[in-house]
Amino acid sequence: MFSYRLLLLIVLTGCFAFSLGAQESTQESVPEYEPYRDSEFPGWALELRRAEVLFFGSLPFTLFMSNVGFDLFTYVDNDFNAEYLPLFSPGSGGAPIDSEERVYRIAAALTGSLLIVLIDKIIGDIQDDRRNR
Repeated sequence: MFSYRLLLLIVLTGCFAFSLGAQESTQESVPEYEPYRDSEFPGWALELRRAEVLFFGSLPFTLFMSNVGFDLFTYVDNDFNAEYLPLFSPGSGGAPIDSEERVYRIAAALTGSLLIVLIDKIIGDIQDDRRNR
């Protein structure tokens, strides 16, 4: 009996083989890489890009820290009751989170990421002022 797995393997192998041939034929028509020049983008666009990368890059960490902080506060606020152990503790089911608290957690994480961006901007401006003296 013909197996569906074998058929899937044959189809995927064929697709992979045909895609390799297509990539080789287009390699010749791709222009040579040319790095960006400093004058190609205005200064505000570079600063905005840096802020964007810092904001979205720090968001997973600030969201994690926000969740840990809220979990610890709930645990302490309930007199260290075992039902409210934070999620990172072994054997913990965690306290149920309603939608309002979820919004507060996300808002705290967004605020933390925004603070990181603002601190980076202030430090960068101070360093630029010292270099220009």
